[in-house]
Amino acid sequence: MAVALAGSMLGACSSEPPSPSQVTGAHFAATTTLQSNRPPAVDVTVDQSPAQNIYTMTLALPNFPDGVFNCPIDFGVVYKLTFFSGDTTAVTASLNPSGCRDVRISDAPHVRRVLDDSYWSALAQQLGVPESTIYPYVPPSSP
Repeated sequence: MAVALAGSMLGACSSEPPSPSQVTGAHFAATTTLQSNRPPAVDVTVDQSPAQNIYTMTLALPNFPDGVFNCPIDFGVVYKLTFFSGDTTAVTASLNPSGCRDVRISDAPHVRRVLDDSYWSALAQQLGVPESTIYPYVPPSSP
């Protein structure tokens, strides 16, 4: 029984992400790990067409290179991107606009991709928000 359960868990971990045609919507919201750095006030839900575009361009990002890196300062802001298939969460991604500027995609172990300036521009367009709302992130100045 334990062997069968372990095998099914391993199978679930190696499953392929859904095809873009299965994505029916997406939600994008900002969070922070540093209370002193307020995240941008953005909380957007999009329907099928922009969601599929965002999903496709996110999966098409290049893999993060192997090795050890010293990344620039990370201000603690993370964007959570949730893709839906009907009423079900299909895939989630965490986008880091500072630091190593990477995206980590769920349901695909160790999938880490590199974000570039063109991605942020296209993402903002698909979300229907000004790019300056989401990128680059500039922490609030001290009083």
